Amino acid sequence: MRWHNVDQLLTVPFLHYLIMMERIEDSPNLTPKNAEPWLSDLFSDTISAASKGNAARRYAEMMIDLFLSDRLKEEIGEAEFRRLFLGDHIKQITPYTPPKIIEDLWHIKNFGDKASHYSPVRNVTHEEASGVVKAALGLIDLILTQELIERPLNVPPCRATIFSVIFPGVRERVLENLLKECSPDAGDYYLLLVNKYSLALVKNLKFNKARRNLDDLLKKGSIDEEFHVDQVESIKLIAGSIRYPGQPIPKRMADVARNYAQVRGELDEADLEANQRLLKIMDTLVNNVVPSGNAIAGWVLSVDEPPSAA
Repeated sequence: MRWHNVDQLLTVPFLHYLIMMERIEDSPNLTPKNAEPWLSDLFSDTISAASKGNAARRYAEMMIDLFLSDRLKEEIGEAEFRRLFLGDHIKQITPYTPPKIIEDLWHIKNFGDKASHYSPVRNVTHEEASGVVKAALGLIDLILTQELIERPLNVPPCRATIFSVIFPGVRERVLENLLKECSPDAGDYYLLLVNKYSLALVKNLKFNKARRNLDDLLKKGSIDEEFHVDQVESIKLIAGSIRYPGQPIPKRMADVARNYAQVRGELDEADLEANQRLLKIMDTLVNNVVPSGNAIAGWVLSVDEPPSAA
């Protein structure tokens, strides 16, 4: 198998679609189910910057409700929570929410406010809107990243298994974020992240990127020759086996849910307690989030319908 050429195949639009149909329902983004009716406002090239800003603001409200509001709802009650505006929500969750998440929420909120009101001297641009949409769609990745920064992936060891049930594309992005925050001086934990990142890349059909990353880390002295050789051989074996059925790579959210239920059911009381926050995030993902389809030429397409031949 010429595994190192698969990335080149992905640049051919129709082949890319066939591979996406075969391997994964997941798109670059995961979005709440309730967001589906207005996803085109986030993705479409034909939608105004102001409309994108409003959609991103609504998306941020939904993300707070799903992932970041439990403690606030306990403190003030569900009814009072529903009466508050986005700015109030952000202020009240700030004391117990990672600063980076709060920063992005304010960025989205402020642009949404700007986009919602007319001003003869103030315009909203598509460049600004694109940045805000990117921040909004990145909130799930950021929530997972911050959880795994605060409570590392290897403590307890079952955390890595819980995390492994998510789509490889999501794992790739989160692990890339974790590696940016981790130094080679972290020793075995750094090597664990490199290993998990390589696996996520390969299972996301990014074989070339996995190999290039390992080569770059070797040149920088971040990993040694022995680890490099071991990882390269490992990704070759996995790449070769991906062609065969039965590989535990989730292709649909139903696959994620099934794998997650199995992993969750095998946790003991101590593991359930130690991973309480990660499990809450995963519960929410499985019950309330779906892949958002592919943004192709400015349109949101479900992978159930092929791109037009026109």
